[in-house]
Amino acid sequence: MPSTVLKQEKNKLSSTSPWLILFELTISPGDVLRLVSNTESITYQGNVFSPFPMQIRAPVQDLAGTIPQLTVIVANTDRQMQAQIEGINGAVDKEVKLIIVNAGYLTEDYSEFESQFKVLGAVADNKVVSFNLGMKSPTYRRFPLFRMMGYHCNWVFKGIECGYSGQTESCDHTLKTCRILTGTVDKGAVRFGGFPGLQTMGVRFVH
Repeated sequence: MPSTVLKQEKNKLSSTSPWLILFELTISPGDVLRLVSNTESITYQGNVFSPFPMQIRAPVQDLAGTIPQLTVIVANTDRQMQAQIEGINGAVDKEVKLIIVNAGYLTEDYSEFESQFKVLGAVADNKVVSFNLGMKSPTYRRFPLFRMMGYHCNWVFKGIECGYSGQTESCDHTLKTCRILTGTVDKGAVRFGGFPGLQTMGVRFVH
């Protein structure tokens, strides 16, 4: 819950301390880009946020049922921001956190002033980088999540579910190959990600 001092500050017609936007882009675990819409750096929760020209464009509501997207525009005049995101596929699917804080009360609880998003896309030119933030539409997700096939394995080869760690570099995802690689021809391949018990004809839906 926001403290009393934050509620009072938020409801003032004017304030001596500016409200700032903090931008956190998680590039990888332990590697986070932190920016603040300010002329100087600030320290918030033990992390330093570097000053960077930035603005937020509010989402536009329409009648087509599209999922609203928030646009964060960051300066790119020295190509610094563009260089940051080019090596990570434009930061698509990366986590972004936006936090609104008051510069005069950085030790207060701002949990209700935080919003988390996914980067849906980014566009760069010689002036700015525009990040489109939001949540992916559920219509883009495969349903059902897994297909149940009798003799085709769903697991990623050498992944956690697969469990194979030998020298073979590829797999055709068949039960026969799984048994050969795991040495379980006579015992059955317990890690096989298919469903040999399904009938070979027809379709069955399960949940």
